[in-house]
Amino acid sequence: MKKLKLLQSFRAIAPVMILLLHASHLFEVNFMYMLDIEKTGGVDLFFVMSGFLLYYIYQRKFGVQGETKRFLIKRVSRIYPLVWILTIFFFIVSAMLGTIFPTWTSYSWNMLLDSMLILPNTEHILDTTWSLSHIIFFYGIIALIIWKPVLRIPFLIITLFCSILFLMPSELEMGWLGLVLNLYNLEFLLGCLAAQIVLKKRLAGGYAFLIAGISGFMFTWYYMMDGEWEFIPLEVLFGVSSFFLILGGAALDRNKDIRIPKLFQVLEKSSFAIYLIHYPLLLIFIYFYDLHGVDEYVSSTFVFTASVMITIAICIGAHYWVERPLDQMVQRWIRPKLDKVDSN
Repeated sequence: MKKLKLLQSFRAIAPVMILLLHASHLFEVNFMYMLDIEKTGGVDLFFVMSGFLLYYIYQRKFGVQGETKRFLIKRVSRIYPLVWILTIFFFIVSAMLGTIFPTWTSYSWNMLLDSMLILPNTEHILDTTWSLSHIIFFYGIIALIIWKPVLRIPFLIITLFCSILFLMPSELEMGWLGLVLNLYNLEFLLGCLAAQIVLKKRLAGGYAFLIAGISGFMFTWYYMMDGEWEFIPLEVLFGVSSFFLILGGAALDRNKDIRIPKLFQVLEKSSFAIYLIHYPLLLIFIYFYDLHGVDEYVSSTFVFTASVMITIAICIGAHYWVERPLDQMVQRWIRPKLDKVDSN
């Protein structure tokens, strides 16, 4: 199966978009009009890509004995160890700052527990890890399809129906039910649909799909700035735009040998670290910016730019010096378990 280099490079875009939005709102810098929009669509692109990659990579494993357990071990071990280490690190850093600076608000023990368990609809120390509860739910869907491929169509239809139910008025407290009744599952299904199309059809017109996806993102940003975006859910608009963007990237990848710039390769490899780490780092930067009255001497635009660049540099370092060695260690630890699965 050909590696989709261009499509994989999109993983560098999503976390950077989210980082820029968070930094713009924290430093009150209207970078690319980001103070006028609620979201950039980075999380939505992340969900659609997750659905695409999971289906595209694992469709060959549907129905293979023992592959369900193997899939779950590999996927869960990819997420939890890094989240645990980073969560504990920033919890300790926050506690230390709280003892030195009385105005700093330290994280609570309840937030630590919620963050470690990646519980849905709760506040997390790493902030963006709320989305990982949905990713883990997606893993469950794919695991069931690997176990019983005959359930693929009915199960995906049920998931689509539950996504549509989210649009209906309700007084229910969502809680865990929010993992089932939400439009992020629709985005996941769009990713699966894109993967099925790419696997079955040799698509032409990759640039046309890319233009359609980019135009969809631009329209949605304008739609939010216009102030009338409540009529159509943003997840639908960004989800469909991401669907076309991914189709375009996959079509070009399968028909051409795409060369990806080195910077994008580094950002793509570091994308998970950027996604997880950037928000608590930005909170620390903005705290010291406000605490010492730096705004009287240095423009917020300069501090915004410096904070974004430093954050990206730290996240890249965290990938190479923390995430990658940790993943290698975890993979060595789980390899005997995977071998045991294969032998059964």
